[in-house]
Order: sequence, then structure tokens, then C-alpha cells
Amino acid sequence: MAEERLVLAVSDNPVIYDLTIKGYHDKNIKDKAWRDVSAILGVSAVGTEPVIFREADEEGEVGLLCESKGWYPQPDLIWQDSEGHNLTTEKPEILRDSLNLIAIRTRVVIKREGSSRFTCRVLQQKLHEEKVTEFYLHAVKTQMKADWSMCLYLILLILHQTSRSEMFQLLGPAGPVIAIVGEDVVLPTHLKPNISAEDMRIEWYRPQHRDYQVHLYLLGESRNEHQNPSYSRRTALFPEELRKGNTSLRLGRVQVSDEGQYWCRIHSKSDNNYRIMVSLEVRAVGTEPVIFREADEEGEVGLLCESKGWYPQPDLIWQDSEGHNLTTEKPEILRDSLGRIAIRTRVVIKREGSSRFSCRVLQQKLHEEKVTVFYLHGE
Repeated sequence: MAEERLVLAVSDNPVIYDLTIKGYHDKNIKDKAWRDVSAILGVSAVGTEPVIFREADEEGEVGLLCESKGWYPQPDLIWQDSEGHNLTTEKPEILRDSLNLIAIRTRVVIKREGSSRFTCRVLQQKLHEEKVTEFYLHAVKTQMKADWSMCLYLILLILHQTSRSEMFQLLGPAGPVIAIVGEDVVLPTHLKPNISAEDMRIEWYRPQHRDYQVHLYLLGESRNEHQNPSYSRRTALFPEELRKGNTSLRLGRVQVSDEGQYWCRIHSKSDNNYRIMVSLEVRAVGTEPVIFREADEEGEVGLLCESKGWYPQPDLIWQDSEGHNLTTEKPEILRDSLGRIAIRTRVVIKREGSSRFSCRVLQQKLHEEKVTVFYLHGE
């Protein structure tokens, strides 16, 4: 009998396969019989060593974030103390890349109670794979012996460390930054003195958002795998300025939804965290109001006034020639793709001789006012 062969062709598409193939017919076999064959393709991926980031120190507590990428199937991530007790309390955050590989990360808050060792353990039981990273938290010394030799030694040690450590401040603007919808804006922050930030971790984020990350710079490059999708391809640092301590963020094509508070956090080589808040206010001045004559019925004329491209929302007022307010209905509000506001409202005018009517759009916060006049001639 001739040799039987099965050729299985798998596409290049980045999909996780779980495939079973049964039944084929080989024309070269003399008895023309069907032969059943099965093929099962299982795909797996072993991820990276877990990476631990020290996020914040507040009121005697330290926040730690552990992350590992490139897994399939999904692994478990466990925080443990030096005695092996499980410290994990929150559900892990799961993300997927373009190949459907899994990134897993979770946070833990550690109390400062002496020096200790903490472990982030990533385990994939099906693959029999385990990867571990340790983090050492050193106690803060609050007491020292009272003999002069020890005091002198500690003073000299502190002076030496101070002279070599990164003593700097993270500074930002004194007030809110103003941005115009559709244009680019810079959220300015910098180090003082102007030491290099090229080897530091720089993170811009909005803690009030579920997808909080706006831009991350790590290990000499931007790392935006977990960036909030609304900021995709709209954020950048200034690479040539990092060596001068410039940690500002450039935000492109500003939208109304960009308005609010942004935090810049710097994680230095000496394992210190610095952060500052920058407030962004978004504005847009709209068009001149346009008046449309809609209908003439039984001695009355319907007029529609509309103005587009505003933020914040303006007021729209109809007035007669004497300045009396003719507005009776609530304005209709629409928004464009950038969040800018279009406002419009109608008024019905009685035909009582020739007269002049004004549509006035006013944005008090921006000190902006636009007016269009309509002349109605008597019959």
C-alpha cells in the first residue's frame, strides 16, 4: 500500500487555535478507502519575568504593582510575604496584545513594619511554568545609639549620600493650562535642578479614569501598551529635552473629554517617587449665529438660530429691536466628534410691521459674544 500523508496548513493570522481534523481521501490508495485521522493543535506562550514597580508611599504604606506579559493560557499572579502568606486581595487586570497574548497585573499595599521581602509569583499550571520576582522593603530607622562615634559616622554617611543622590523637585504650572479644541497643547513639568530624566520612569495618568494611563516612558522609550485608547497616537514626550529635565507631555488634537486633572509621576533611580498635578481646561469659540426663516403661517414667521463649535456651552437669546427677550423654548444641544457644542432654538414672530430681531450667543466664561440681526419687513 502506498504511503499515506496528511498535510495541515495553518494560516499566518494571529489566532489561538484549538483544532480537530477528521476524514480525508487519498486518491493514490488503490482501494479508494477513507481513512480517519485526527490532529489537535494546542497553542501556548510563556510570558516574561514579572516586573515590580513601586508606585506610591503614603502614611506608612507602600504601593506595589506587579506585571507580566506574553502568556497563554492565562496564568495566576500571587503576591506573597517572606513567610509565603498570600497578600493578593484584588482581582488581577487582564489585557491582550495584537497576538491575543495575555498581560496580567495587580497591585498590593504594604505597611512599613520593618525590613522584609515580598514576592510576585506568576504560575501557569497547565504549562508547568513559574516565574518569580522579589522586592526588598527596607525599614526606616527612627532611633540610633547615642554614642558620639556612631553619631559622627551617621552624619558623614548622610552627607555622602545626599551629595550623590538625586535631590530635585518636580515642578509644574502655577495655574490651569488652557487648550483649544482641535489644537495641540503642552502640559509643562520639569525637574529642578535640570538633571537628566532619560533613565527615570515617567508616567502621565488620570487616576479618576478606569483606563488611567495617558503616557508611560520606561527604560529609555515610550511604552503605551496599556494606554487609555482615547489617547492613542496623541501623546508624546520631548526626547531631546529629557536630558535637560523636561518631562512635559504633548497632547495632540485636543478633545472636550480631555479636560480635567493630569498627574505626572517620576520614579527616580534612587527609588523615590515624585508627582505633581496639572489641570487642563478646554475651550472653543463657536461660529457667528446663522438665522433661517422657516415658515410663514397666518401672519406669523418662524425663525431658527444656530451657532456651532462652542465649549463650554453658551447661552442663546432672541431679542427684539428694544432688547426684550423673546426666547421661550429650551435650546437644542448637539455635539460633534470632538465634543464641541452646537446650540439652536426657534422663535415665532408676529407680522406687525417692519422690525429688527437679534440672535445673541454669549459665553460668559470666555467673555465671548456673537450677534446676528434679522430684518422683517411688513407687508
